[in-house]
Amino acid sequence: MNLFVARSSGFVPVSPYRVTPPRLPALVSLIAGLLVPHVVEAKLLLAAHRGSSWDYPENTLAAFAAAKLVADYVEFDVRVTVDGQFVVMHDPTVDRTTNGTGTVAAMMAADITRLDAGARFHPRIGAQRVPTAEQTLREIQTDAAPMMECKSGTVAQMVALLDTVPWRPDGYVMHFNYRWLVELKQARPDVQVGWLGAGYLSDADLAAARRDGISLLSWRHSDLNADVIARLNGSGMIVWAWTVNDATRCAQLAADGIDGLVADDMAGLAYHPMFRSRAEAVDLTNAASLDGRQDRTVIMESGAESKLRRRVQWMRERDQAMVAQSGSLAVPLHTSGTGETYRADWVDGRGIARSRRFAVTPTEDEAGGLANLSARAAIGTGDRTAVVGWVTQGDGLQPYLVRGVGPTLAQFGVPNAAAAPWIQLFDDDHETDPRPSSAAIDSRWESLVAAHFGAFPLVTGAGDVVQLRSLRAGTHTAHLGARDATGTGLLEIYRSPRSADVSAEQLLNLSFRCWVPTGGNMVAGFVVDGPGSQRLLIRGLGPALRRFGIAEALPDPIIRVVDASGRVQAVGDDWSFDDDNGLVRAAMLATGSADLMTIGSRDAAILLNLAPGVYTVILESAVPNQSGIGLIELFALDEAS
Repeated sequence: MNLFVARSSGFVPVSPYRVTPPRLPALVSLIAGLLVPHVVEAKLLLAAHRGSSWDYPENTLAAFAAAKLVADYVEFDVRVTVDGQFVVMHDPTVDRTTNGTGTVAAMMAADITRLDAGARFHPRIGAQRVPTAEQTLREIQTDAAPMMECKSGTVAQMVALLDTVPWRPDGYVMHFNYRWLVELKQARPDVQVGWLGAGYLSDADLAAARRDGISLLSWRHSDLNADVIARLNGSGMIVWAWTVNDATRCAQLAADGIDGLVADDMAGLAYHPMFRSRAEAVDLTNAASLDGRQDRTVIMESGAESKLRRRVQWMRERDQAMVAQSGSLAVPLHTSGTGETYRADWVDGRGIARSRRFAVTPTEDEAGGLANLSARAAIGTGDRTAVVGWVTQGDGLQPYLVRGVGPTLAQFGVPNAAAAPWIQLFDDDHETDPRPSSAAIDSRWESLVAAHFGAFPLVTGAGDVVQLRSLRAGTHTAHLGARDATGTGLLEIYRSPRSADVSAEQLLNLSFRCWVPTGGNMVAGFVVDGPGSQRLLIRGLGPALRRFGIAEALPDPIIRVVDASGRVQAVGDDWSFDDDNGLVRAAMLATGSADLMTIGSRDAAILLNLAPGVYTVILESAVPNQSGIGLIELFALDEAS
């Protein structure tokens, strides 16, 4: 057994009885003295074939949204249309997977993207339009890397696509045509290319492929065994197998030294031990603690020699997500990557040969932020529909889990739980789902999705509503109602904890409107996500709503903010008579919301700082025997507000 100590030039064996830490810059501290096995079994990478195609319509955004939560890569097929656009389609015709007919090469992209690729899969899925290549890349790259197989189109057309949309450096463009790949690599040397194929490859073939810039082989699994994989790895190639769904065969290929597998059955395979890093078995030599502010980004270097850099995989230890395959990793300090530990694994044919850990810590003045949201209320139809709005800023698409919980609430002792809830989503005042939905994620996925987002499990088949959506930064609204009798419902909005560091998003504002019954209340929950505290303006509105034509507004609301243990953090009532009226007024001016409340109104407002944790805002009537519509608002403020 050897010990390894990290140096800027790589890992150096030292005495197994004594560790002498090297000198490091002031911002990097070394914690040494832990034993490390020389070889530890590596994470087997997983690519979702045409998305999660056993549970959702293949090559659709629904299949991609589900797959990217558990897979390292999402594999999809693109073909070029008569007007030179890439759409996502495996077959040369649209006949098998959509409600249309015709050849992709003879159709316009606008006509193909209007076709329904979902209803024929299962009535529960509903409409799923054929996506474009650009839509797909923006969808999946928040959480997974692309493995894009080009079925038709020229190299020039592919280069035009790659110039249009951001491309993750760990992604691959795949093709069965070797010469096509070589031309693409010459045109775009920065893009990794992978050769799809079957059969025997000679040593001369492998040498040519390496010389021409091919870095990955995705080969028919029946043509692979331990000897073949060892020879392919020995040539410097990353080796994948397509398409494998049998767990026994997957395990055999893993034992033979395969680097990754392409599979359809995400729900069945994704959490198999072979696809998860053995972090609990790895005692790493050292941990480098980084605290950086240059460009508000920490850049971590693995220390691998240049020829090995493509074989370094960076793992985020919190959820064992692979976030990059490169010699270095950049983590912006304003993202969810701050305050986390990353691991750089050097992977060879036997597994993880060497590892290095980095703990990225925020600066002391780094602020926190708002995270997951929930709202509980008495729901029904019309004015008894609960409405939650939230505003985010950032880049790219972010995956969200939106749940309308009714029946499952009964197991928590909630009386009169809504039996038939529905939810409807709007994006910047436009519906993202044209029909109120009571369709749940397939039961095979419910536990996986809940675990990923940190949500409590639902009672399978009880009638709760679950939607998995990828939303762009901006203004979003979710409506929660009940189809039959009124009852208590819970609307939950979870943002994926595995969002890509390059596409950070910040939650700025939450609003929750619903009916407050006599003797009842409305409850909004939220999370302050560290590392630092968050300054918030929290308002409880009633009379102010009359300006918008809401005649049944609650006459005199009062709000309380409590933490996870039930301790009251603040109480707000009749804001204009509070001692800190001027500070609250200034905060309202900073958020652009001052005109909504007038001096002398019975609306409530609180200005406070909250440490990281889970909090609840409770709005009720300050006067007994009153009911009406109330509104809870949260505004995230910066320190200058």
